Amino acid sequence: EFPDYPADLIEGKKNLVIRLGKNIAAFLYIAMTVIAWIAFGLAVSQGMPAVTFFFYLPVFLIGLILVVLMSKKNYLDRKRLELICGLTIIVNLGSSLAYTLAVWLGST
Repeated sequence: EFPDYPADLIEGKKNLVIRLGKNIAAFLYIAMTVIAWIAFGLAVSQGMPAVTFFFYLPVFLIGLILVVLMSKKNYLDRKRLELICGLTIIVNLGSSLAYTLAVWLGST
């Protein structure tokens, strides 16, 4: 939603970035990323195979880079915002893949 902010504002759309503003939406992005890390740790502590850590490590590192970029307001720069959006997709897909591989390989 960050890339569409100017057009969404003009059109009167009511997505989270418009409702909260860019700064609060960025804070929410960072908070949700940290919560995802905590949830991952809890999943492993509750019985998810420990091998999950190896699969999740690259995803975690990319997420950490994203948190740094967002905290430094890189979402205000169009080119960096494109990078942030692309890496966010990789984190989303990578998280699911890490869990899937861990369960699949951990059960064999």
